[in-house]
Amino acid sequence: MCTSLAFKTNDFYFGRNMDLDYHFGERVVVTPRDYKLPLKHHSQIYVKHAMIGMATVQNEYPLYAEGVNEKGLCISALNFEGNAYYGKPITDKLSLASYEIIPYILATCATADEAEKVLKAVQITDTPFSDDIGVSPLHWHIADKTRSIVLESTKEGIKIHENPVGVLTNNPPFDFHLKTLSLYNHLKPKPPADGDTSLGLSMLGLPGDFSSPSRFIRLSILSRITKCNGDEKESLATLLRLMLCVSPLKGTTLTKDEKDHYTTYTCLINATKGIYYWTSSMSLEINSVNLKNHLFDKSLFVTPFNS
Repeated sequence: MCTSLAFKTNDFYFGRNMDLDYHFGERVVVTPRDYKLPLKHHSQIYVKHAMIGMATVQNEYPLYAEGVNEKGLCISALNFEGNAYYGKPITDKLSLASYEIIPYILATCATADEAEKVLKAVQITDTPFSDDIGVSPLHWHIADKTRSIVLESTKEGIKIHENPVGVLTNNPPFDFHLKTLSLYNHLKPKPPADGDTSLGLSMLGLPGDFSSPSRFIRLSILSRITKCNGDEKESLATLLRLMLCVSPLKGTTLTKDEKDHYTTYTCLINATKGIYYWTSSMSLEINSVNLKNHLFDKSLFVTPFNS
């Protein structure tokens, strides 16, 4: 379970809840310009656009869960178990292991349009990072200030969906979520016309559970109608409140083996300014790292953050 949101006020923002029953050694990591990134099936590349996001670092390689680059392009990877399907490397195509999608696109592309052009010709492979780190079933939310798209690799091949609501959750596939959302377009924030003074009744029927379809519907509608004056302080507060609306608390969602499945962290990215904000499961205190302070670092910048 995870949720991401593209959100625009005076600046362009990107929010993400990481919902898990464990921690993965996550840290806020900056990959600077000219950093060498090895590829499993091709020659190494050197980072053109510096990036920042939440990752675990293995052998000096950043395994990003989400991130933004210095051009304002954002990507998040969300669980897509049961539908994700990866192939084998193809010699005449750009073959990328699933874990390479985020760093490759952020390192080489400046816009969602550029990313879409690259991804239409990509073969996503089932190559693991190592013997100890398996292959995660994922789909990806990619956005900049102008548009939002979803990348899915299924048995039918690569699919790139236009994302008019700027929201992504998990299963089922994205086109299902859009069709289901149309059933809730009647919900409005105005009071009922029959004279009932109970405020909020016009939103009666808005899903409130933590399933993927419900989170998609709830956040799509709330982010569309919420009001914000657009400055940094209120934009961050509004984005955080939106993400909390779809954030499971400990005890509210259990796995089959009765482990707590909850929001371990929430990130609030100002993609316009290159500032990565985040809160942890232990505190709503907002922390931040400015990407632009680390563009020319010679190595990865890794925070001591421990969620």
